Amino acid sequence: MTNFEQHIGYELPQAILDHIDAHSTEELMRQAEKLKFDSICPVLMENDSPELRKELKEASELLFKYIDFQLVTDEIWNSEN
Repeated sequence: MTNFEQHIGYELPQAILDHIDAHSTEELMRQAEKLKFDSICPVLMENDSPELRKELKEASELLFKYIDFQLVTDEIWNSEN
């Protein structure tokens, strides 16, 4: 279990961890903002459903949690060095 998974209290699928590791914090922030917007956008999307909107919202929230975790971790690491 990664430090982030311990922080949030549950394990993530390896595909999600790989995606997070493959992108910069800035890229993840843009993705999180887009997912959040898409989850509340009044314009209908292809295959739109309440479940899709919920999944988009949950994905954006997870990314925002990861970004916050990274910022705090980096801040602690920088203060120690």
